[in-house]
Amino acid sequence: MVLLRSFFGMWFFHGRPSWFTQRLLFLSLIFSLAIAPQPAGATGTPNPDADPRLQQAVVWAAQQMSAPRLWIESGVTLCDQFVENAFGVTAQYPTAYDMYLALGKSGDPVRHTLASLQHAPPGVIVFFDRNAGNWNDGHVGIFLGSDQFIGVVTDGRVKQHSVQWWNDHASHFLGWTYPRADWPGTGKTKPISHPVPPTPSPQALVAATHAFQAQWHTGEGMARNLWGPSLATPEQESYSDASGGYRLVQYFDKGRMELADVKGGRVTNGLLATELITGQLQIGNDAFQPLGPAAIPIAGDPDTPGPTYASLNGRAAKLLVPTPSKVGATVNANVSAAGDVSEAGATSTADVRNTAKAATTLSVYDSVTHHNVPAAFAAYRAKVGLGVIGYAKSEPFVATVKIAGVQRQVVVQVFERRVLTYNAANSDAFKVEMGNIGQHYHRWRYQH
Repeated sequence: MVLLRSFFGMWFFHGRPSWFTQRLLFLSLIFSLAIAPQPAGATGTPNPDADPRLQQAVVWAAQQMSAPRLWIESGVTLCDQFVENAFGVTAQYPTAYDMYLALGKSGDPVRHTLASLQHAPPGVIVFFDRNAGNWNDGHVGIFLGSDQFIGVVTDGRVKQHSVQWWNDHASHFLGWTYPRADWPGTGKTKPISHPVPPTPSPQALVAATHAFQAQWHTGEGMARNLWGPSLATPEQESYSDASGGYRLVQYFDKGRMELADVKGGRVTNGLLATELITGQLQIGNDAFQPLGPAAIPIAGDPDTPGPTYASLNGRAAKLLVPTPSKVGATVNANVSAAGDVSEAGATSTADVRNTAKAATTLSVYDSVTHHNVPAAFAAYRAKVGLGVIGYAKSEPFVATVKIAGVQRQVVVQVFERRVLTYNAANSDAFKVEMGNIGQHYHRWRYQH
């Protein structure tokens, strides 16, 4: 076992450390962070090297080295999720390489060399290339300083490695970058504990499966891909007002079905969009647990920069404010990836509000929530039912997001239970689509 000195002025062990040295590593790390002087520019002129999220990420990552959790799912290591969790988010990118394309590739070209790590602060994100050893997903970790980083290895354990060694023996170093500006940091979020739920009886499981399948077939008969594929089989989920404190649920790409009373057989759909925006996890009829707004893109590919559900609780919060009826007008709000809202009509003939004027004209006013709904969304909701979509939660807005790798201008609106998008480039049957809110919600709730 070789003893190495890190950027922090503390000692790290090359090789697998014992339980004692892991504890020593963590305690020394906290101590070094507590006494470390702030870099120049920590006050006054913004200095990314003084970002407190970097120190938070290093402390959190070091803790995971002695934690029992294995970061692996279906045989695939979750190195990307590990890094996201180090900065208080999850489900931002499907793979480590997608994270690199979104964050690292477009940055300072100097940061793409191993030599540049001599000037990188601990806590930045380091990327490695795709190869057969990582399923062509790439690799990512948290930099410690002095050529060391913490990341997830093949069996799902969290370990410390040399960047140079990894570059020479595992996968080529691609570069490093700072975390996204909208990531809250682990110090701003509190993970929720998920006790192991009781095993449902075989009879209850069969009843729930039949009820959920019936609703799925009914929905898909009304509109293709209304629910999408299931994410898992029916499972127990805590809910204080359900019998025994648990209810059976099933998650699909586009939403969640719930069965609080197996005997009654009534299937409901969750207010997922409301929870993702407010950051309040509903655990009973009138009981909520704060989890923090979801920093997950509302629409488009997973690596779309935004807008996110969290931005609708921040910069774009004005879209949630009750609004007078504007029936007959067109969608006028535009939201940037960062969540900034501007009021402007169509600026070109190719604008979706020109190419699909009738579809984007406001035709319905939800007096319950005081929001306007475009004609295309109103017609879709009338077809599939208010119980599936819910009332409008926001005003509709135009955003440019990446869809299948291509930048597209779409109209987006958040409803209580779902998110709807209008993409004029799609065929008529799919111009209005559901966002993958079931997928987003499950990751926010269980991988936060």
